[in-house]
Amino acid sequence: MHDPLFRPIQINSLPIQNRIFLPAMHLNMADQGHKVVLVEMLERIGQDIGKSTRWTMLQELRKLGVKVKTKTRAVAIEQDGVVVDKDGEETKIPADCVVLALGSRPYNPLQENLLAKGLDCRVVGDAQKIGQAIDAVHAGFALGREIE
Repeated sequence: MHDPLFRPIQINSLPIQNRIFLPAMHLNMADQGHKVVLVEMLERIGQDIGKSTRWTMLQELRKLGVKVKTKTRAVAIEQDGVVVDKDGEETKIPADCVVLALGSRPYNPLQENLLAKGLDCRVVGDAQKIGQAIDAVHAGFALGREIE
């Protein structure tokens, strides 16, 4: 049995296209009785989701009591919670657990090394540009077809 007093909080900093799964995670935690808080830097959550899906998701978040704090930035994670800033005012949100959903940047030192040695090198996926897995699969497939 899950402790209903367990208070997870999530800090978002993901690219828009990667945020769709996050509310689903919140629904799961809230459905188990946890008091969930979602901290979002943007004006709205679910901006990349279709209108009807977003509406349904928001209704479910409300029904389960998930607190959504938009236009709010996490400043610090402390032993007993997360310090957030909204409109220049800092407050602490109590939390027992913090889920970080942070963005990423391409990292590709191999390409530079291979090119410096005169080797042909082509890059796809997150090593080139952060995106969705399906796009990387398609780019890799297309590139593979070009190889002779």
